[in-house]
Order: sequence, then C-alpha cells, then structure tokens
Amino acid sequence: MRGDYFYSSDSLGHLEIFYEIPRSSLIFTKEGEDFVARYECALWISPEKRGDFSFHQKIRKEVRCSNYEETKAEEPEAGRLFFSLPRNTIRCLLTFACLNSDLSATTQFSLTEKSEIFLQRGGNVTFRETLSYSDTLSLYLPPNPHITSYEITLKRKKNEIFRKVISAGALFSYPLINSSAIFNDTSGFYTLEITYQKEGKREKKEILIFINVSLFLSDREWQRKVSLLFPITTDEELRRLKFTQKEERQSAWQDFWEKQEISEEEYFSRVDYCLKNFSIGDKGLASDRAKIYLKYGQPDTIEEYPYETGRKPYIIWRYYNLGLVFTFVDLKGIGEYVLVK
Repeated sequence: MRGDYFYSSDSLGHLEIFYEIPRSSLIFTKEGEDFVARYECALWISPEKRGDFSFHQKIRKEVRCSNYEETKAEEPEAGRLFFSLPRNTIRCLLTFACLNSDLSATTQFSLTEKSEIFLQRGGNVTFRETLSYSDTLSLYLPPNPHITSYEITLKRKKNEIFRKVISAGALFSYPLINSSAIFNDTSGFYTLEITYQKEGKREKKEILIFINVSLFLSDREWQRKVSLLFPITTDEELRRLKFTQKEERQSAWQDFWEKQEISEEEYFSRVDYCLKNFSIGDKGLASDRAKIYLKYGQPDTIEEYPYETGRKPYIIWRYYNLGLVFTFVDLKGIGEYVLVK
C-alpha cells in the first residue's frame, strides 16, 4: 500500500489523503453478477506530540468488479479521502481494514502544513511513475495561497521536451504523443521539474518518471530493442530485423519469438539482470556469464571465491536440476570473468 497527503489550514485544517491499495490485499465476494470488496478507512487525531488518539471519522469504500479477472488486475485501487480537522491537530493515525477479512494496515504521521505536487491518472493521484507515450501527463497541484504560478519543465538528461507556466489552481495535462521528441526516442527516464515562488523564495520539486514508447513506431526504440537480441540470433536475422519497415515490424517481432525456446518477457528480464550485474568490469551482454545466464537463467547456487591464496578470483554457478556446473575466473583482475569450464 502506498500513500501521501496534502494539508493546509485556515479556520479549519484541510487534509487530503491519497492512497493506492493492491487488489491482492482485498478479499472479494460474489454478489449477484459482480465481485465486491469493501474496506474501511478510519482516522484518529491528537493535539499532542505524545499521548492517546481520539477517534475522528470513518469512511467506507467498495470496489466492484464485473468479472473475476478484474479482481486480480495489476492496476491498484486508487482513492482520495477528505477530512476537516481542528487546527490544533498535530498527529494522525490512519487505518485501512478489509471488511471481508482480517487484513488491515495502519500508519501514523505528524501533521505539517505542506503543498505537494502529485502525478495524476484517471482523476486520482498515482504513485506509479511509469507512463506510456500514449498517456496524458497530468498533475494535481493543490491550492496554496502563497503560490501564484508554477513553471513545469520535462527533460531527458539535458534535452528540454517542453516548458509551460500555469496559474496556481489550474489543471495541468499534456498528451505525451504530442511530442515528437518523446515519440521518436527510446523508452527511458525523464525528469519533471516544477518550480514556483513561495513567500519570496524559489522552490523546486523534481519527479523522475519512466516513459515507454512504441516498439513498432519509434525507429530508435526498434533499433535498441533489436540490438539486444544478438545473443540468441544470427547476424543475418539481426540485420533483417533492423531494416524491417514500420508496417511489418509487429508481425516480424511475433514471428521471431514464436521460433524461440524462451518467451519475450523472460528473455528481457534476463537481459536486464545481465546489464545490471555484468557491465562493470565485464562485457555486459557479451560477457561469458551473460551467455550462460541468458540460456539457463538464474543459477541454483552462486559460490564466490575472491581471496584464495595463489588463485585468481573465481565464481562457480550450479544448476542442480540440469546437472550443470560453470566456473568463471577473473583472469585480469578487473571483474571480467571468463568461462573456463
């Protein structure tokens, strides 16, 4: 479960709580044609830094799905709660309880006035910083009497994608597909910068987001993804795939994976592991360890021997079910492990 809050105060304190609950944390029951999960959010408050909480308010929610598959969806249940609090409130205790089971979660936090900036999806604040090129980048900017405007900039490394200035309280949304710089680039991380003046002081918030672009429509993403296939294909097929026309890429991609013994998802999961673990000192996907890992996956055991007297550092991988053992030696002492047997 993930969450955050926004708080401001005048005659009363105004508290907005945003949350996401994995659907796997909820128990659904069959009601007529639907599957329904109900949960309860309860808030306790305290005017003291230490001491007991007093009950403040309880809110009940429900999630209704038309079929069983929806109850297992990866997309979490997102919501927003509104509370009016006495101005002397210092601490809060919030509980979430599934009403169809004994599953529950509790969090406690000290209340401080803050003006946060949140990503938004489908009208709800989201904590998932991964977007598709076809999504709309939306922000929720809670009203703040000390801020008149925001300057919003999206960058990839040093390249500026866009810069916009909006008034405080206005809605901000930007269809990512409008940017050819995003659409034609590779999938990757972008930095969203929001700057503003607050009580005469310039402040800045940064949000790191990952944007997935179309494999079949972006030339750069197609070339990048195809280039990662070299450990499992021939030079000739690699060349043919690289020069495939856009309208033929999807069918060519499907044909390629139908001929492989490993699924696309599993292969790129192994690629990510190899790039992360075998690129410093070693040769990444071209390393001996990567060649074995891409073919057989995670070893059952990994034995490392970096300091044996009179021997170069070496590593042993064991695959018990396959009856295979591989030994890699760092012959140069720089982290490049070579397969010796």
